Amino acid sequence: MAEGSLRLPLLALALLGACSSGPVRVGPKPPANAMLLSTAQGSGCGLLLFNLLPMGVNDRVDSAYREAQVALGDRDVSDARIKERWYGVPLFGTVLCTDVEETAVR
Repeated sequence: MAEGSLRLPLLALALLGACSSGPVRVGPKPPANAMLLSTAQGSGCGLLLFNLLPMGVNDRVDSAYREAQVALGDRDVSDARIKERWYGVPLFGTVLCTDVEETAVR
């Protein structure tokens, strides 16, 4: 096999492998005797206008987190999950959304 014919498959493997990761814990693990109280969700979205100009994109994680925190009240949080989603809007750009789900513990 010629050297040039190997470049494309190797480049594809490198790019695909760079787009994935495993789960990462960002907070302390809750104690074994923690009592789960309730779950709350928050969501924040922004528009990447013409896929170039960010409008409300940079603070969507913060607004989703604050929305979930307000629903939980002043409680300790465990098991926070973040989900990203996006939607293409023809001629306008892309809507980027972040969903946060948290569980309150005692």
